[in-house]
Amino acid sequence: MSDAKTSRVPWPRIATLGAAIFCLTLVVLWFVFVHAPGPEAICTRLTELTVEEAGGANPQTTQALVDRLEARCVEDKRRIIQYRGKIEYAEYARCVMAAEDLTTAERC
Repeated sequence: MSDAKTSRVPWPRIATLGAAIFCLTLVVLWFVFVHAPGPEAICTRLTELTVEEAGGANPQTTQALVDRLEARCVEDKRRIIQYRGKIEYAEYARCVMAAEDLTTAERC
């Protein structure tokens, strides 16, 4: 009878460990595939790239470009999330944030 008690598998511990591993896996996958900067951050980055690209252009022209971009940008990015899904938006957002110039950001 003492052999049966020593060879028992601690099922509650195994179940708890399995649940913890499952939850940790979900969190890691979320950060890898879904987590991305919000639409406001993307629009700020696009605005910065627009100003850099305009460089020495007329300040009024540059401001008009920035105003037009800011007017619709956040809503457009939210529409991307709604119609294309969060995973595709995350890929787009990471691409825009990594872009060095406006041409590269527009290709995203």
